[in-house]
Amino acid sequence: MHERTRNMMRVALFTALITAGAFIRIPFPLVPFTLQFMFVLLTGLLLERRLALSAVALYILMGLIGLPVFTGGGGPDYILRPTFGYIVGFAVGVWVSGSIVAARPAERPGYRRLLVASLANFLIVYGLGLIHLIFVTRILLGRDTALAVLLFQGFVVTAPSDIAACLALPLAARRLYPFFRSAPAVPRSQSKTLTSRTPSR
Repeated sequence: MHERTRNMMRVALFTALITAGAFIRIPFPLVPFTLQFMFVLLTGLLLERRLALSAVALYILMGLIGLPVFTGGGGPDYILRPTFGYIVGFAVGVWVSGSIVAARPAERPGYRRLLVASLANFLIVYGLGLIHLIFVTRILLGRDTALAVLLFQGFVVTAPSDIAACLALPLAARRLYPFFRSAPAVPRSQSKTLTSRTPSR
């Protein structure tokens, strides 16, 4: 199969997983959480960063044109929803985590590097999410909601499960990595050297 076709299939697969994850709810004390962030993490860990960004960008585009793929529906007005910052964080997060994973493209990443990539993704998603949540709630909507309440709703309630995902998913990603990453290209000079050293029959 052509590499471009495989890449398109990878993007489509992870876009579908991210979309489905928004609607897979797991009962949890205080509030149920979804599997969406787990699939976003896997996207950043397993796909090359440009493919990971393409998968998240496609998901965001589908939501903004009106398809009900976001947790609360869809449409261009979703930008003004308090939770849209987390979705923007998905795009930035997978790019950064993909860059960390690909720091040494010739090597299969170890747990430590995958963990750093996951935690970077987590910090970006929650950082942008909280900034947008506070801005929309207190500035655009003019609600006098205490910062402590917003932090509780936007971080304390959901962060523990997502931190657990950051710790656990690198183990799975390390095993799945060879199935989603193409073998690194051998430089032409090195290829010639290997060919010249290969004994003829």
